[in-house]
Amino acid sequence: MAFILADRVRETSTSTGTGNFTLLGAVTGFQTFDNVLASADTTYYTIAEQGGSDWEVGIGTFTAPATLARTTVLSSSNAGSLVNFGASTKDVFITLPAERAGASYTVFSYTATASQTTFAANYTPPSVEVFVNGVRLNSADYTASSGTNIVLATGCADGDIVDIIAIIVGNVGVAAYPGAGIAVSTGSAWTTSLTAPTGALVGTTDTQTLTNKTLTSPVISTISNSGTLTLPTGTDTLVGRATTDTLTNKTIQAGTFTDGYTEEVTTANTSTAYTIALTGGTLQILTLTGNCTFTFPTPTAGQSFTLFLKQDATGSRTVTWPATVKWPSSTAPTITSTASKGDKYVFTADGTYWWGSTAGQNYL
Repeated sequence: MAFILADRVRETSTSTGTGNFTLLGAVTGFQTFDNVLASADTTYYTIAEQGGSDWEVGIGTFTAPATLARTTVLSSSNAGSLVNFGASTKDVFITLPAERAGASYTVFSYTATASQTTFAANYTPPSVEVFVNGVRLNSADYTASSGTNIVLATGCADGDIVDIIAIIVGNVGVAAYPGAGIAVSTGSAWTTSLTAPTGALVGTTDTQTLTNKTLTSPVISTISNSGTLTLPTGTDTLVGRATTDTLTNKTIQAGTFTDGYTEEVTTANTSTAYTIALTGGTLQILTLTGNCTFTFPTPTAGQSFTLFLKQDATGSRTVTWPATVKWPSSTAPTITSTASKGDKYVFTADGTYWWGSTAGQNYL
């Protein structure tokens, strides 16, 4: 679905009337339309009657392998309208119409929203062409009279690609850009337009101070020291060295804590069943308020926690440890049963089990 021009494309046809033409093959020394165009591609064409006076120049839409639809007539022997060709052999070839020679173009491209009909474009009426999803629209399908926008007769679907080509007819070379702002030239046509800034224009290699600017997904590839600094995403937070912040899913390598550290603490009563969750803290201070059966988290190698296990004011509460807990000599310790007294245990995971050890008993 592209607009294509190519050299030495010429075929014959015996089609009649004002409809599509069936192409019959290349003239000796030339190539076929199918050699350079794909289905739905458009091009400038000329149809000329051999030995006759009928002719037509326009914009055609090609369907492989050999059909040319006469989409828009630019000029013809029928006063600029479709020619009703008779039964004769016609030459059909790609050309550059005189009215388009020395022209330059400004292309305005948009991704439409649902039901959108109006699109901004700077042009001189009626020198404009409109494409939706690569298909050129007929002039009846849009209004192009204001010189500042195009209004489609039918609203777009969400995500449709709308291309507006403003044709600037003039001398060969880059014609004067008709719009406001900054235009970017390829040497023979304008390819896009930019809004002129109200402040200083920043170059890619200049040393500049940016004020009140928003950087989208920036990557700073060169900093004062070697390396790449990638800023966090919009949903993340940049952490300062002197601020108090919570780090999540971060790995600290060879860290030194100069003023010590404080573990997160969970304090709870157990009742008769209790599940230890390390997300609440690696220091578990639990009071037995019933004969309790414990559930431990899945043993992830390298994890550890400390358990302060206390009797309530009644005392003599018992504990059932999970099967994933392994004790020295496979013998669980006898917990302190005295009311309001407590023991200290340490557990470390090897990836399969929690290795338990008694750090002290009968505290308080």
